[in-house]
Order: sequence, then C-alpha cells, then structure tokens
Amino acid sequence: VMIKSKITLGRVVEKYFYILTLIRSSVLYFNVYKNINKISKLYSLPLFKDCNLKNSDTLFILGSSNGINSITKDQWAHIREHDSFALNTWAIHEHIPDYYMIERGSDVMFDTDKMITDLIIRKKEVYNKTKIIIKDSEHAVFKGVSDILAADIEVNLLNNFLIPASNVNCLLKFKKIWSFVRRLFPSSLILKTHGSIFSILDIAKSIGYKKVVLCGVDLLNQGYFWEDAKYSDINKDLLLYRQYKLATDCNYSNKTHRTNDSNVHTLTIIDAIKTYYLDEKTDMDIYVLYKETALYPLRKKYEFKK
Repeated sequence: VMIKSKITLGRVVEKYFYILTLIRSSVLYFNVYKNINKISKLYSLPLFKDCNLKNSDTLFILGSSNGINSITKDQWAHIREHDSFALNTWAIHEHIPDYYMIERGSDVMFDTDKMITDLIIRKKEVYNKTKIIIKDSEHAVFKGVSDILAADIEVNLLNNFLIPASNVNCLLKFKKIWSFVRRLFPSSLILKTHGSIFSILDIAKSIGYKKVVLCGVDLLNQGYFWEDAKYSDINKDLLLYRQYKLATDCNYSNKTHRTNDSNVHTLTIIDAIKTYYLDEKTDMDIYVLYKETALYPLRKKYEFKK
C-alpha cells in the first residue's frame, strides 16, 4: 500500500511539475511573440497563416537528403501536379516548391544564412509565386533575410511555439494539455521541436492537407542531394561547410541524422513525429516516398497512380 501511495504521489508531482514547466514556456513564448509582432510591424512582414496556395489535398514535403536524387522524371511530373513544401538548401534543386521554409543558422564560422538566401535571390524570377517562410521569426532580420528584402522578395514570419518536451512522456503530457489550452494562443501559432519537419507537418495539418508525402527525409545519415556532381557549379560553399562540420562536430556524422540521434537529442524526431502525429487517427495521412528512410515501415510507401 505504501509503495502504491508513493507511486501515485510521484505521478501527481510529475504531472503538476510539467504543468508548471508548460506555464513557464508559455510566458517565454508570449515574450517571443511580442518580438515577432514588433519585427512584423517594423519591416512590414506578414505572419504566416493559413493561406490560399492549397491547390491539392496532397502535399509533398521535400527534405535535402540524398534520396532526392533517386526520384524519377515521371515521379517529379506527378509531384508537380500537387503542392510541395521545401526547406533550407532546397533552392539548389530545379523543382520550384509552393512553400519554402528557411531558418537561421547557428554556426559563427560560416554564414549559412547568406548561402541559402543567395540561392533564393539567384532564382528570384522563378520563386515569385513561392510562399517563403522564416522559421524562428524572433530572429528574423538577420543578414540573409535583409538581402532577400532588399531584392524585393516577400517573406512571411512563422510564429513558433517550442514544445517543452525532452522525452516521449513529456510530449504525451503536452499533447493532452494542449488540446485544452490551444484556444488561448494566437491562431497563427505553429508547434516546433528540434526538427523542422515537425513544424512543417503542423503547418500541413493547419492548412488542411489530407495526404502528406515525405521525400528526402531519410534520417539515416547526413548525406545531401546537392553533393551530387551535377550541382558542382553551385555547391562549393555548402560542401566546404559540410567538410568543416564533419571535422569539428562529433555529433555530425554519416551514421545517422542528428535530429534522429539519441546521443544528441533525448527526444528524437522519429519519436516526436510518431507520438504527436501517428499514434491516433487524424484527418491527415503521412506517407514516405521510398523505403530507404528511417520512417519505413513506420509509414507506408506512397503509391503513384499508373
């Protein structure tokens, strides 16, 4: 009886401690939200909300893993018939997405922000209909974004809330509480963890996509599609940055992607996606484009229409 009482007390303490953690995170978020609004007004940058770019019930999310190079010409033709959402270094690729999310780099040795934004500016004419979104918008006006604005390219600020969850149990607690408190937060809010794919899935859900197909989200290594020789005329800076990371960062290796490495994150991106998006029935089905991904067979392979 005493052991059972201690277990029950421990669970109660753990539950209320997490509620306090969530309250603290919420207070911090509203301070961040004030900064985002200030930046939005100061630079006349709109907040990204549900928009009218949705032309299909199917969204292809385009990561940068080397699996992208295995997509065939016919498959690209099919992808172009639907909506697509790319991120970070995607601008090297010839496919023009409907949505494109970039985030601020954290490395002081390399200006990765400018590498990415220079790619977008170079393709300004073909990206004029793409909804460009800045993640972590409280830091939005860094050098790269300033260059984009100077090039007269419209960008949208993403209103992110960082989920206070360091493991699956904490994420489950957040999920239960969030369903009750969501209405207290701005309608533009998008959830995030340490992986951008999580936020993009939340965006897809908020817009109302019925099917989401993950492409180039292999999570098996740190390989990228733009390492291929056919991109040699524009990938030199990125290759140099990758070599630097491999030489200096012990958590940056070819063994697994850092967002899915339990030595780096106690809550891996696969655990986060599985816990938040896959463990219950939703109106949004998630597929993978091919089997060479850490998400297969957790997710079914998408079948192209013949």
